[in-house]
Order: sequence, then C-alpha cells, then structure tokens
Amino acid sequence: MISRTTLIAGAFGLTAGLLGAAIATGVVLRGERPAPAPSPAEAPARVIVPPGWDPRIRDQVTALERRVAVAEGALLARPGQADPASAPAGKPQRASDARGPEWEKGRAEHYQKELETYHQRVASHESEPVDTAWAKPAAESIQARLAPEKGDRSFDLARVDCRSSTCVATLSFTSPAEALAFIAHRGPRLSAPGCNGYDVTPPPPSGDGRYDLPVVYTCR
Repeated sequence: MISRTTLIAGAFGLTAGLLGAAIATGVVLRGERPAPAPSPAEAPARVIVPPGWDPRIRDQVTALERRVAVAEGALLARPGQADPASAPAGKPQRASDARGPEWEKGRAEHYQKELETYHQRVASHESEPVDTAWAKPAAESIQARLAPEKGDRSFDLARVDCRSSTCVATLSFTSPAEALAFIAHRGPRLSAPGCNGYDVTPPPPSGDGRYDLPVVYTCR
C-alpha cells in the first residue's frame, strides 16, 4: 500500500513484515530493509489478487500457485511426508469467500485509496529536479540489486529513474499474474541499499499481455 514508507521492507504480503494487514485489503508492498530468508519449512506466501481485477487473472494466479506447489514439493518432500504436488488441485479458497459484500466493498475502497496515494507518489517523483551527482550512482545501485539472478527470468528491469530524493524502478512481467506471484514470493528482493524503503501497489492491468510494475523508492 502506499503510504510513505518508513518501512516497507519486503513486499506485495508477500513478505516478511510487510505484508500483514495490507494483504487483507489488497496487495501492497512496503519495506525498509531486506527480510530474512524464509525457512524451507514455512508455507509459501499466498498470491493476492486486488479487488476489481479481471476474474481471469485469478484463474491464472491459481495455475501459478499450483506450479509453485509442484516445484516446492519436488525440492522439499521428505520420506513419510505428503507430497504437495499430489494434493487435490481444487481452487484455493479466497480470503473473501467467508466474508460478505460489505467486507468486499471496504476492501475495494481501501485499494482505491492506496492507488491514489501511489499515483501521487509517482507524480511527485516525476516533478523532482535531477541531482545528477546522486541520481546516477543511486540508479546503478538499484539496478545491481534488482538484476536477475542466474537463470531467473521472472521479470525484465525496464528502467530505473532517480531524481533528487526518490527513484522509480519499472519491472516488466509477461503477465499481471506473474507480477502478483513475484510480489508474493520474492518481494523482499525489492529492497535497495541506500534507500529507506519502497512502495508497491499494483495498478489494474489493461490486458492479459505484458505488465509494468513501478516500484517507488524513498532514498533521501
């Protein structure tokens, strides 16, 4: 969600210390410093689809979660333990399934407020003057932090734009569902040295194709 990050460390509920309550109402990621790596025994974070998004994206997310479960089952299965990949492939229960329309309405309103704050933060960044002496090394630091690990093609780093106190890194995914899954499972990777925190609120996609996700960093 998007308020000024005094600490957003970890990302889109998805992560450690950052997601908690945010996840209940939408998908917001905030973090200040890298979260500790999760223990192999921990259950993977659930991918949250923001209110109002195309229902088809929920189905795509379900398919991604199943693939993650299969991959983790292959790595983590132990003798005598049930293999997650062999579990029934029913749709995971949504957080909203046990709640009524009033809860959904409140969730949607909260998401819209977060989006407004997020867009304001991006606009504020774009109006900043450029401090070249600081901006160039700051952008290089964030690029190095976000550079895909070997064999990792989760996203493309489209650009990193730094001004005088904030930076915006644009991550490009093959689909909106892939972006949500990244936030849920790898959000902590978004933290950057030299920055106090970051904010992410995924805006509604315009289609099923590539999806760009701006990450706003507060650095000075």
